[in-house]
Parts: sequence; C-alpha cells; structure tokens
Amino acid sequence: MDKLKEGSNKAFIKAGLLEKGQELKLKSKGAGHYGRVFLLDGIKTGDDQFVMKMFLNTDEGKNPYHGNFTEINIAAFWKKNVCKSINPARVYYDKNGNKINVSAEERNLIKRANRNEFFFGDIKAGYMVTRFISIYGEKPKYSFPEEILGLKYVDGANSDYEKNKINDWNVDYGGFRKENLILNQNKTARQIYKRIYKTPENKRIEVWNNFCNDKKYKNNKDIKADISASLELLPEGKDKTEGFKLLAEDSNNKVKEVLANKLELLPKRKDRIECFKILTEDIDEMLKKELDCKLHYLFKRKNWIDYLKFFIKDANNSIEKFLLSN
Repeated sequence: MDKLKEGSNKAFIKAGLLEKGQELKLKSKGAGHYGRVFLLDGIKTGDDQFVMKMFLNTDEGKNPYHGNFTEINIAAFWKKNVCKSINPARVYYDKNGNKINVSAEERNLIKRANRNEFFFGDIKAGYMVTRFISIYGEKPKYSFPEEILGLKYVDGANSDYEKNKINDWNVDYGGFRKENLILNQNKTARQIYKRIYKTPENKRIEVWNNFCNDKKYKNNKDIKADISASLELLPEGKDKTEGFKLLAEDSNNKVKEVLANKLELLPKRKDRIECFKILTEDIDEMLKKELDCKLHYLFKRKNWIDYLKFFIKDANNSIEKFLLSN
C-alpha cells in the first residue's frame, strides 16, 4: 500500500493536483470482488472530487473482463473515443430519445457522457483514478451506447449492470468484452453504425442502401466491411436479407468473410441458403474455411447427408461444388 501511495503521489504531482511535499490522503468508500475504492481526501478542482480504485489482483490478463489491465484499457478507450469526440454544442438525444439542447454550462457534463470520467491509471501499479460521483449531484445529460464501440456487457444480468450505477452514472469499467472487432477497431465503421443507429428502424434500410451505393464506398473493400458491422441494426425480415444481399453482391473475399459471420442474423433458412450461395461464388481458401464453419446455419440439424441431398439436384449449384471441394 505504501509503495502504491508513493507512486500515485508522483502521478498526482505531475497532474498538478498535488503540490510537492503534500501527502495523498485516502478515505475508504467500499470494496468489490476486484478492487477497493478510496476517496482522495483534500484534492478538488472546483466542485470535482476524485476516487481511486486499487485492484486486488494485478496479474495481467488473468481475468478477460475485470482487473487492472482490462478496466484501465477500457476506460482509456472510452475517454478517447467518446469523451474527446463529443461535440456538446450540437443537439443530442437523452436515454429516452428526447432531443436536448446543450448550453455552455453543460459542456463539460455532456463530454463525460454517462460514465464517471477517467483521468489516469497505472496498469503495473494496479490503480486508476476517476471522477467521484455523488448521489446528490447532476444526472448524466447524454447517454452513449456501448455497442457503438463494439462492446457488450457480459458480466451477469442487467440487474448487475444497474448495480454499478450511481445517480444514473455508470461507475465501473469492468464486465465488457469486445463483441464486434470491426466497430472496436475502426472509426469509420463506428460513424456508419452510429448514423444507422440514430435512424428510425423503419428507415434504416434506406440509409444502409445509400452507404452501399455511394460511389465513395461502393468499390472500397475496407469501407464495405465496415458497413457490414451495422447489419444487426436492420429490421428483422426482408430488410435484413436485402441488406445482406446488396453488400454481398460484387464484394471481394474480405467483405464476404465478414458477412459469413453474419449469416446467423438472417431469420429464415431459405434466406440463409440464398445468401450462402452468393458467398460461395469465386471464393478463396480462407473464405472456404470460414464458410465451412457456418454450414450449420443452413439447416437445423448438423447432418451432411441432408446438405448433399438438398444441393445435389443441381449439377451447377455453387454450394454443391463448395461441399465437394472440402
């Protein structure tokens, strides 16, 4: 503990929150499975106070959803891609879908979105510093959905997610996994996803079609792969199937490989079969292996005889050729 305090003292002096010779005072605020939280007593900037989470186990990568390595990285990722990218001068929507006009006084509050702001941390030493959230303070003015960043909360039920909230602010960066790597790693994909996400569901296919047919994107394999990350946002049924087909046609193997992982989103078997046929045209070995793993989406039973009986009727059938080449 003393070594940790000494290291964090230096960090606070460097951040300008402590003066040389001033000692960091910690006031316990509680503990969980993965760490203890302390209020940093006597350190304030305006009305803001700070808390430090000290992790109980600092073994890197031991838990994929919790701990110093995961939570500090998620917090830094959130700060970079949400807090620093928000323009609070524009009109945004609250968590109920209502438009909110942002005044200059609310600027800093908006930039925090719906999470307690992360300032800095030390993975090796095992601590992170965030803004203190009071039950009597302001509620969030703007909510940013984690799925736009390709993240998904997987640590228990929604009730567990709600337990990590104070005054509607989410105060924990643990419990997430990278569900959609394209969104997680690509800014353009996130911009496309956000645009479709904010569009009313019954009009999303129009926005999707505009992206697919846009001259800037139509022949760009990377952008088309980015667009595919938004397929889950299209309404179930005809729109989702048509959106899949539009992106799959005339696409290269990179885009098809991404779409192969989206076959499960198509609700009807006949639609999955039809789209699978499109994906099997002019494929390379990498895509062949990927599709081989997705054959079970065509039939309810994993039965190769059923596959062969169904497709053997047509000698020129692309799926039959695919099956026979494996």
